[in-house]
Amino acid sequence: MITVAGEQRVQLMDFSRRFQDVIKMIPNGTDWMAWAFPMHRPSFTAPSESALLENIQAGLHGTPLLSLNNLGLQLNVSRLLELGDQEYEFLEQALGQGWMTREAEGAMRREQFLTEKDFTELKLRIEEAGLSGSPLLQSLSLGERIILRNRIMSIPASEWPGVNANSGAADVPAAKAGTFAQNVAQSPRELGAALSFFCSVAKQFGQSAEQKVDALWTQLSQLAFGFLRCPMIPTHYADEWVALSLRQWIGQGNLLGFATIGDAVANMARFSGVNLGSDQIDAKPVEQYVLRAQRFLQSVEPVSHWCQDGIVRWLEFQAQDSFAKVLLDEDACLSLFEFQESAPTHQA
Repeated sequence: MITVAGEQRVQLMDFSRRFQDVIKMIPNGTDWMAWAFPMHRPSFTAPSESALLENIQAGLHGTPLLSLNNLGLQLNVSRLLELGDQEYEFLEQALGQGWMTREAEGAMRREQFLTEKDFTELKLRIEEAGLSGSPLLQSLSLGERIILRNRIMSIPASEWPGVNANSGAADVPAAKAGTFAQNVAQSPRELGAALSFFCSVAKQFGQSAEQKVDALWTQLSQLAFGFLRCPMIPTHYADEWVALSLRQWIGQGNLLGFATIGDAVANMARFSGVNLGSDQIDAKPVEQYVLRAQRFLQSVEPVSHWCQDGIVRWLEFQAQDSFAKVLLDEDACLSLFEFQESAPTHQA
């Protein structure tokens, strides 16, 4: 017997059309439904069709993630219920044809869903940096892969070491960036941030970056400790409640800071306007940068993107040329992931 939102369902036709379609995508999903319907079976209760789908997928296959292998797409099965009608129609057509069509690929990009094609781009950069065998990159969750790709692929191609003759980073092998990142990072997320930091330093100093990165990382890390304050927000909260929680947190005088040392250092080096060439880095530009970020987050309404894993969520803030990205991660930590300004004003 199956009960959804307090309502008993006795046949598949009692469910929404979308649910009926998606349950067929889960291997053995329709068989499980047929087994569960009779009254003498144990009672299965769920608050929504989405929750029921997650429970079925996880119960049958040990994970709520559904792999649509022909499309190179992995996602939380409940996300299929939340797609817009046109996006779902394109995806359904692609499944029928057995490959990712142009229309379906465009729909997935609008949803910010990543395919194996997208992750292949990440894999190539990781290989160039000599990090394929890094212990930090083994057995990553889908959410960790999404966050890592976001950080590494946000490094402009012109700044990636060794690929552009017009870039200061061109004279530095990518493997040097990888060695540095491996030495300082404590997590997959920090590994991506350390690569971003190295590229920022290499852009400015070229080959001499190798002699500067360790000392600069140490100095900026010491400053970063003051900006590692993040609220814990349940990952199941609706978008409007996450945004409200963020505004209340800052409105109460709290700082929305960075989740890791790496996130903080990468942003400081790339966006704060701090003088990396100074023998002793001045904390003022960093402090003012973080304070401007708080004001920006309070003044702009975010656009939320719930990632395909059903957990990780981005809140994006855009006003003119300024941009901020806030991350709600798998650990329920809400943090500042990126903040860049069009024309920041820095005091000497």
